Amino acid sequence: MAQGEPNLYVLTGAGGIQITYTPSDSNGKPDLNYVDATRNLSFNGDQVAIQASPLGSLVTVFLVRTIDSGATTLTVLVPGVNLATTASQPINTIGIITDDLFSIVQIHTPRQTQVYNVINLVGSAQII
Repeated sequence: MAQGEPNLYVLTGAGGIQITYTPSDSNGKPDLNYVDATRNLSFNGDQVAIQASPLGSLVTVFLVRTIDSGATTLTVLVPGVNLATTASQPINTIGIITDDLFSIVQIHTPRQTQVYNVINLVGSAQII
């Protein structure tokens, strides 16, 4: 990892949301842990989708996945951070929880099929 580039992000948001994201763990795979009032989930490797964008890295995991009634994903917008010679830098970003409202039963019902809940996240980008 390049000097000054974070390898750990620790974020919190409303409702007790806690997110810990490591772009590359000891095995070279991404790792994301998500905690809220009802869930404590861990994701690793291929379970963590990372997409570069002009906004930063979009890091996405499935919080809920079903065959016939939709899915819920969490996407964290991970901003670029240069730590320079410091070990930690405060950051502000957002997480987007998306409910995909697919349903075999209601396939012909006119409606918005994706609903977004944007969460403000604060925390730190660190190099450990």
